[in-house]
Amino acid sequence: MNNLNPQFQLQWESEIIEYVQFLWEKTRTWSKKGEPNKLGANVPLLGPQFMSPSYLHIQKWSGGGAIDPTIQYLKPLNIVHPFYYPQLA
Repeated sequence: MNNLNPQFQLQWESEIIEYVQFLWEKTRTWSKKGEPNKLGANVPLLGPQFMSPSYLHIQKWSGGGAIDPTIQYLKPLNIVHPFYYPQLA
């Protein structure tokens, strides 16, 4: 099924890209010892395949309010990035 409004898809993709860049910057090896930095316990590790959230997830986030059906039309996104595939670095 085609996404009728590409704005939602582009917003979805840009948020995923920002999330992956955040993970990459936080875990990149900056020290000369070669030890990567650690993420906080409150940062979820997601990916490399991102699927649109299910109705159950949306309902939990919104507190049981109205659910926007446009989110179900988002296409999955696979990220190819050195964070997920270190051999690319």
